[in-house]
Amino acid sequence: MSTVLIHNKAKELLSKYPTNYLDNLLTANNSINVLHYAEKLLKIPENKQIYNKLNTEIFHILISLNDSIEHPYSDEDGMYYVDDDDYEVDDDDDDDDYDLEKIYTHMYNEKVQPLIDNNCDINDINDNTIIISKKYNNIKDIKNDIKYCISYTARNKDIKLKKYLEDFLFENHYKTIKKDLNLTNRLKNLNSNICYNGIYRNIFNNNYNDNIKKYDILPLNFTNIIKSLHCIDSVLTGCFIDYLIRRIICELLNIEFNDNRSNHLDVNKHICNNDDCIFNIYDCILSFCRIESKKLTKDTIAYKTIDIIKEIFITSLSHIEAFSQCPNQDNINKMLKILNNNILLLYTPLQLLCKIIINNKNNIKLNPAFGGKLNTPVEKYNIPSDADLIIDDCLIDIKCTKEKSNSKCSNLLQLLGYSALTFFHNVNNKKINKIMILNVLEGTIYKIDISNITDKNYENYIKFLCNDL
Repeated sequence: MSTVLIHNKAKELLSKYPTNYLDNLLTANNSINVLHYAEKLLKIPENKQIYNKLNTEIFHILISLNDSIEHPYSDEDGMYYVDDDDYEVDDDDDDDDYDLEKIYTHMYNEKVQPLIDNNCDINDINDNTIIISKKYNNIKDIKNDIKYCISYTARNKDIKLKKYLEDFLFENHYKTIKKDLNLTNRLKNLNSNICYNGIYRNIFNNNYNDNIKKYDILPLNFTNIIKSLHCIDSVLTGCFIDYLIRRIICELLNIEFNDNRSNHLDVNKHICNNDDCIFNIYDCILSFCRIESKKLTKDTIAYKTIDIIKEIFITSLSHIEAFSQCPNQDNINKMLKILNNNILLLYTPLQLLCKIIINNKNNIKLNPAFGGKLNTPVEKYNIPSDADLIIDDCLIDIKCTKEKSNSKCSNLLQLLGYSALTFFHNVNNKKINKIMILNVLEGTIYKIDISNITDKNYENYIKFLCNDL
């Protein structure tokens, strides 16, 4: 059978069913691409009989081509053979069957999807655009079901259709979500790649390259210690590492360590037993006095960090208490035991890293706060928050988390929030040009250049976070 006849046969098969969605896609001369479109369109449960029939017809067309088809991964003769054992399907029939899904996989990824992206202009997509869905027929239908629209957008492989739906969801869903309290809380319901992509295009106008550069910077024996702590209590571990890094930097700078969240320890008495636990929930019998621990942590001249690692950990418990939680005593005891056995392995890599980070830097801000006090044109807004570290024009966030599918979007939206608030803050005012994520659990640091972000981008982001865009 000639290529022309195969092409016509594919179109004939397609003509029996709704094909509006494919009208702009069937421009390729490659008949196998057309056949694949037909297969993709009909691979829906309710059309299973039709799909099986179509598979049979496609298979016989392939056989009529002497068991070979043109393929992007062709051999030196330019042919790709479909009767390879890798593609056979075992059954009780004497005749060979072939898994067409496997046959088309390479073609679809390398040939078909690029054709779809190139031939389908995003401006051609509208409410009447037909979609392949079990539940709905066109774009208008899924727009009326936001929950389904989010799910459909997340799994969609058509890049231009995906962008169209992401922009729709940004305007009609994510902008309308009520956002209040501090920055973390405002971002709580925006933690998705769909929302991030909408913000990236519609607020920041693609004004930064979000391809993050990743560097391994901490040794394996260090990250193994962090992982053992993290397995016991991930929150306490993250708070402790944040305090430890800031304490090391304070010592290197010969400045006092300050922490507002442990101020209640200045007025309370010796806190080492259950009667003095401010929440009185667990049997809080600590082996270190918290008043004394804070005193040692604060004084970076008389007490070196390497000598008071455990006291710094005890002081860091104030952070979780500031959010009305009482640390678990059993977890604390287990973590203190690990710290006691690994002080040098824990301290040495962090101390070296901190030296490198602050080397020849002039403006270093530890735990800067951004609540209120914003300049025009966003002076009426207030987003309470505090960052970990700003060094010159670089914002550094300290993480102790496992990498997740949405980690990139959640981390960047948070850091872009800090950067926007820093830009307009009337005390901690600064134009951030680089953001870095130091993940001690992974032993990595991520860098991204945001120097091209404009003041208008930041203004719109703050308005978005304050329900006023």
